[in-house]
Amino acid sequence: MVIERDGQIVAMSENELYMIDAEDEDGPDFMLPGRYGHINNMGVRQDLRGQGFGRLLVQATFDAFAHMHLDGYILWFNPANPLSSPFWPRMGFQPLWRTYQRHYPERSEG
Repeated sequence: MVIERDGQIVAMSENELYMIDAEDEDGPDFMLPGRYGHINNMGVRQDLRGQGFGRLLVQATFDAFAHMHLDGYILWFNPANPLSSPFWPRMGFQPLWRTYQRHYPERSEG
């Protein structure tokens, strides 16, 4: 999904249907079985953030999935992003779990 203004793409969203089966042992334990809209990737051009394009894009996503009778939505985002941290709760999303990462030091090849 894209938002175009004056012939330029200013925002985009990649979305998909995410189905969790109760019998699927590989499914995530933190979500109930069901059908979810997955907002997989979303962005607004940096110089146009804060002008409502993100909200418009999320609403367009909700509208596109409306006929699928979903159980909810899921997305992952970077909590260090100062604009998306307050944005998603305003759109009705609630924290579900937190991800941690550990990097290994650079390994020399030899």
